[in-house]
Amino acid sequence: MRIFPHYPRFFFFQAEDGIRDRSPSRGLGDVYKRQFLYRLEEKGWVTCTKEQNHNLYAPTVTRRAYGVYTMRQRLDTVFGGDLAQAVRALVSESGCSQSELEQAIAVLNEKHAEAEEYDLYDPYG
Repeated sequence: MRIFPHYPRFFFFQAEDGIRDRSPSRGLGDVYKRQFLYRLEEKGWVTCTKEQNHNLYAPTVTRRAYGVYTMRQRLDTVFGGDLAQAVRALVSESGCSQSELEQAIAVLNEKHAEAEEYDLYDPYG
């Protein structure tokens, strides 16, 4: 039996970027990847279709929706839901430039204005 190192025996589809990794299986690393993708499939974050002898994974939610979900989890877990504490930690340790801070302030001001507008809305009025 001849083994050709340039012909991969296993393919792994990376759902996050849509790129198929054509390198040969690297042992347990692939097992952990498959377990992780299986858990994501169980939670409804990805779908799996079988194509010949490999699985193809596709996201069921947008990157933004997943990012919002995971950020909310981190906010609750790490900072006890305290947004001000999380922002303080982020800007003090991130090395943000002045323009990045100004952009963040603009986003916060925009969201604050939206919240005030919503608070003024009286559905019974």
